[in-house]
Amino acid sequence: MNLLCVGHCCHDLVADHYTLGGTASYAAAVATHYKLTSHIVTSVGDDFLFDSFFRKRNISFHTFPSAHTTVYENIYTPEGRRQYLRACADPIPSHKISTYVKENDLILLCPIADEISSDILPFFDNHFIALTAQGLLRKPADNGLIQFKNIRWQAWSAVDIVFLSIEDINYDEAIVEEIITHLSHVVLTYGAEGAKIYLKGESFYFPSYPTQEIDATGAGDTFTIAYLIHYLRTKNIQASCIHAHCAASLVIEEKGTDKLPEPTAISTRVEHYKEVFQIS
Repeated sequence: MNLLCVGHCCHDLVADHYTLGGTASYAAAVATHYKLTSHIVTSVGDDFLFDSFFRKRNISFHTFPSAHTTVYENIYTPEGRRQYLRACADPIPSHKISTYVKENDLILLCPIADEISSDILPFFDNHFIALTAQGLLRKPADNGLIQFKNIRWQAWSAVDIVFLSIEDINYDEAIVEEIITHLSHVVLTYGAEGAKIYLKGESFYFPSYPTQEIDATGAGDTFTIAYLIHYLRTKNIQASCIHAHCAASLVIEEKGTDKLPEPTAISTRVEHYKEVFQIS
């Protein structure tokens, strides 16, 4: 199986330097640890700094040229995180995507700046499609401050699984009721508070693995890929969510961006999770 990630790879502005950002970047890297072949379709500028990250992992990197690479900056205040869009690459053209789609691809649509349109979905006929929807739910104010916007979920009804965080939907769980009228499989994460899975009209809650956070970079993307691959292999949402929680917990316990949990470490943690929460 191959993984095709579609979305902006970006620069995250941290103090006075850039780090690599974008769900496509980390999801593709995590997937290689699950023995998938990863490739990315994105849009970045000539100023993009992290080509070597993908070469080192043998991830095929296909880009539509843009004047700028997308840049985000997070500023933390007593009231919480404020996120700013400082620059934005061009949208990814739907009609050109078929050139990069392989027959046995698992598709992960991972927009971060509204760069993907639902018009892209027909080009993935007969493929399993997952969507991390955070980038569809963002709109920048004139100063770049990111604000929440809702979307027409009906336009995305061809998606097989959608991943969201409670922050993505502006902490308004009523929005989930709208989503599940159009999509049958929704994964809603609450950070350290766990995740809720909505599947065919039912909901199931699974707590996170208890641990101490050092650096959450890449944890959400690790959760997404871990859940997605485990679900495709087992069709078991409980086992998949536990596996994803345990994989993500290993990531947040380390600092840096080059964090990939080992399968044996995940398996050990899964057994401990079952003991802690008394799951047979």
